[in-house]
Amino acid sequence: FEIKPGFALELVASEPLGVDPVAMCFDEYGDAFVVEMIGYSERRHERLGQIRRLSDTDGDGVMDTSVIYADGLAWPTAVACYSGGIFVGTTPDILYLKDLDGDGVADESKVFVDNLLIPTAILPTPEGIYVGNSTDLMFYEDADDDGIADNEQVFLSGFGTEDTHHIIHTLRAGPAGRIYFNQSIYI
Repeated sequence: FEIKPGFALELVASEPLGVDPVAMCFDEYGDAFVVEMIGYSERRHERLGQIRRLSDTDGDGVMDTSVIYADGLAWPTAVACYSGGIFVGTTPDILYLKDLDGDGVADESKVFVDNLLIPTAILPTPEGIYVGNSTDLMFYEDADDDGIADNEQVFLSGFGTEDTHHIIHTLRAGPAGRIYFNQSIYI
């Protein structure tokens, strides 16, 4: 492929700082939270998934430290930074994890939404979170601000069901309140 004039492609992280990445997000400090699905395990009972926090401590644009932020996760597939913590899709739940003591490791874990099929995308907003959940784009609101979703709405429905690789992923906020996402297909 070709890089357009005025743009550059640079490596910011590689092994051994992280392994088996399937999703990533950046927080307001430039740290990367990387979902690692060790061995690409889709067997929840193995709980091989983890979230790794990568940091650039010397400001050169390359991640140089790595801490396991959370481990023992069942089939993690999505991550999104929000309000000093992260939402993580770990089938069948969306967890909210937060480092309370500043050591780089999550101390707080709360189930924000449960009983999902395969949450593969998360987009937090001030009003709630959008979740790519198998064939549906869902919206969850925390009306009483207790950290647990109270209201559920099917926002869009009818997306691919042929395989777990066909479902909604990579939710992003765009201009004018638009939401962008991908849905993969086999050609």
